[in-house]
Amino acid sequence: MLAFVIRRLMQALIVMLTVAFIAFMLFQYVGDPVTNLMGQDATAEQRAQLRAELGLDQPFIVQFAHFIGNAVQGEFGISLRQGRKVSALIAERFPATLELAAVAAVIGLALGVPLACMPRCAAANSCRSW
Repeated sequence: MLAFVIRRLMQALIVMLTVAFIAFMLFQYVGDPVTNLMGQDATAEQRAQLRAELGLDQPFIVQFAHFIGNAVQGEFGISLRQGRKVSALIAERFPATLELAAVAAVIGLALGVPLACMPRCAAANSCRSW
């Protein structure tokens, strides 16, 4: 049983790394994040400085290794859309996400349990014994 769990965890790790690699690779071709963060009016020196600060001047595999290392620590970088830390954005929206998940679980249980019992009730033709 322990070997099965370890094997499944290793498979999950491989899948997560593969998905992260593919997503990271695709985001390399979306556009220039420096332009998104600074705008069109930035000088070449400002762009080069920001590119060096973000590590975008390094090779792809080094960028990916830094991304994985930071992700393991819970640091996901800076949002290209909002220019803020992604971890702060996640923390900001976590209470609403937790509330939504709790309400969905309650609704699912409130509907699922009675609906699951209905076939038994119909087969036994004894719906009054609930």
